[in-house]
Amino acid sequence: MGKVVTGVSVLVNDVNVYGKGVLVASLSYPQAVVVGLGDEYLVLDKETSFSEMIAVKLGADPFALVYDASADWEDDADEDPTTHYEFNSRFIVL
Repeated sequence: MGKVVTGVSVLVNDVNVYGKGVLVASLSYPQAVVVGLGDEYLVLDKETSFSEMIAVKLGADPFALVYDASADWEDDADEDPTTHYEFNSRFIVL
């Protein structure tokens, strides 16, 4: 490949779960490891939280390469109208 590692980050997802307006759970979990390779990024992404596989992706935009887990934490009024989720992603630079 002949690339030089220019940085390493971990993408962490944070979720707050509210039941009837009260915070009932907070969780944080690693979503992906992002390795900077100059003008490209190598991403090791677990994608969905229940997957046992890791997707390996290479490209110029790390945000486009990482699975958007926010859809996994959307409110569903038909399934459970009293539960609300707040989702946030953040990079931790190592």
